Amino acid sequence: MKALKIILAVVLGGIIFNGMFIHVCEAKKIKWVWPTTTTRLSQTYFPEHQAIDIDGEKGDLIYAAAKGTVIEATSDEGYGNYVVLKHRNGCKTKYAHLNKIKVEQGQAVKRGDTIGKEGMTGWTTGYHLHFELFKNDEKVNPLRFRYLRKYL
Repeated sequence: MKALKIILAVVLGGIIFNGMFIHVCEAKKIKWVWPTTTTRLSQTYFPEHQAIDIDGEKGDLIYAAAKGTVIEATSDEGYGNYVVLKHRNGCKTKYAHLNKIKVEQGQAVKRGDTIGKEGMTGWTTGYHLHFELFKNDEKVNPLRFRYLRKYL
């Protein structure tokens, strides 16, 4: 039975965690690009912070991690200016604390397109990109996937 679950997980693009099948966005199915030009993390993913924070400077370009459609381009008190992209396979990405938003709701974007500029809006203590990845509306650790560099 265990071998069958593992085979199903591989075929269906998921993982087995505590005996349960969890479907995740596979890097093989979606070719992700790193959403900034910098790679230094100021905060990693953990239960109380289900995202990664990538250090940068004011105005650094923020890129669409994959092809998709802008489903939100707005602001609120916590995230500040932010963009949410809907990708295929039930995946979404969120880019928060932007200084400027360069896309509009409903707009189609390609992997690597500029969607905003790094900022310090909302609840933050410094310039960084707050980057979230969702699968079927559940947050998953963005560091579980491989990324291409935009400029390669």
